Amino acid sequence: MKKPCDSALDPQEPGVYTHSGLGGRVESKSREPKKDLMTKRDLVIRISEETGMVQQQVLDVVQKAFDHIAEAVAKGEKVELRNFGVFEVKIRKARVGRNPNQPGTDVPIPQRAVVKFKPGKDMREHVLRLTPMPGQGPSSNPNPNSNPAP
Repeated sequence: MKKPCDSALDPQEPGVYTHSGLGGRVESKSREPKKDLMTKRDLVIRISEETGMVQQQVLDVVQKAFDHIAEAVAKGEKVELRNFGVFEVKIRKARVGRNPNQPGTDVPIPQRAVVKFKPGKDMREHVLRLTPMPGQGPSSNPNPNSNPAP
């Protein structure tokens, strides 16, 4: 059975976040937040500021929630969070792929289980507001990397 991850704000070094889990221990220094990226650390800080709770307590709760969601999905259970979305396991069918370095060679890809996320109604509505209006150029898109190449 997988061991849940242990995460903590390092009290010895302010701004250092440590995470110990299946992949070993990872430390990361505080960084300037990216405009289009929210990390777990950003989430913890924001919740801590809004609730007045200590960051370590918020981190423990957030990590526990993530651990329970991951554990349920790993068991094949569907996780439904009203107004947020649904996590579930789907089985992708076996198929034949192509090796881009050897286009004539077929590569069999076996079936496998994957995690799918379906956003809830509230999230879908909020994301739809990001859709550029007709006539607006690609520069108005808040995430320029999301446009497919021509």
